[in-house]
Amino acid sequence: VQEHISNWMHPIGFAYYPDGAHAETRGKPFTELEFGEKPPSGGDDGCDEFKSCQSPQYYRGTKYLGIRNDSSSGLNVYEPEFKYPQATWVQSKYNV
Repeated sequence: VQEHISNWMHPIGFAYYPDGAHAETRGKPFTELEFGEKPPSGGDDGCDEFKSCQSPQYYRGTKYLGIRNDSSSGLNVYEPEFKYPQATWVQSKYNV
């Protein structure tokens, strides 16, 4: 659960390698875990094609922020909300 004021501006993200999506900006092929990201171990054959790879699911309170039939984990909604003004952000509880 991310509700403590110290979590404001610091959303949790998961990746197979250190720095996750931040590494992409340095030319490395690392990304954050999403339903369409195949594990580097080679497991889950075909999961990238069918967007069925294991992925964290992001919530605001009990509301799932993804779109289940679109294989979206909610990360693209979750992360930007951590940039909301502190007075707005503190009104919600976020969890993964």
